[in-house]
Amino acid sequence: MKLTTEQIDIIETQTGALPIPEDNEANTALVEIFGDHTYYADQNGLCVLEPTEVEDGTQNLAEVIQIAEWANEEKDELQPIDPVQTGAILSLVDIPEDA
Repeated sequence: MKLTTEQIDIIETQTGALPIPEDNEANTALVEIFGDHTYYADQNGLCVLEPTEVEDGTQNLAEVIQIAEWANEEKDELQPIDPVQTGAILSLVDIPEDA
């Protein structure tokens, strides 16, 4: 899933996470391998967000999906894995603080 600028800001507010910049040469390689997504790297590897719904029907949510893991201790090389649902669900819309 490719996130909008507004969605990227919302995810950053919720998690502090920043995506790999689109003008980063690594992003170009990632798009060639995995398709057009907004990519996040964390301590476990490479993640993307995919739309999801929870049982109560709440929409505008995305689940964090891990698609690659670090191939070495230096964490400078990734190896693709079968996608893993992390269970982390994030809102793609602003939630008012008084809600």
